[in-house]
Amino acid sequence: MAKTLLETQERLKEVRKMIEEQVSDDHVLLTIPGIGKLASGIIIGVVGDIRRFPRPESFVAYCGLDPVVERSGKAVVSRGISKRGNKYLHSLFYFLAGRNYSRNPTLLKFYESHKDELHGKKLYTALARKLGLFGAFGRITSLTSPSDWKTIPLITT
Repeated sequence: MAKTLLETQERLKEVRKMIEEQVSDDHVLLTIPGIGKLASGIIIGVVGDIRRFPRPESFVAYCGLDPVVERSGKAVVSRGISKRGNKYLHSLFYFLAGRNYSRNPTLLKFYESHKDELHGKKLYTALARKLGLFGAFGRITSLTSPSDWKTIPLITT
């Protein structure tokens, strides 16, 4: 049993190394504080060509981090996130946001301004959504004005 565990851990290290080797040292995702080669490699591997998403919101929906909004007449009700997208990206962005928001100035600013109104998982889900919005598209600038954002594709083929 212990031997099998050690073999599995060794194979996992090899897979991680293979993923990290696929990401160049100057890749745009590595410029985002808190995102390393392993996370970048996973994002690239799952997403492929980022240009297939016409808007940042489309990518966030693909990650399962888009809000469910119900409208009836003039009433608009938000029901949380849809969870309809890729569960691996959803989990990855949630983990990265919760673990690294203090290293990322944009996420830290968002955290500080929303920590009184959002708590626990809701706050970390909102952070994951923000990370997906600007991180996945290589957006390093402020999230305050979408017209100021600069899009840099993950993969340029």
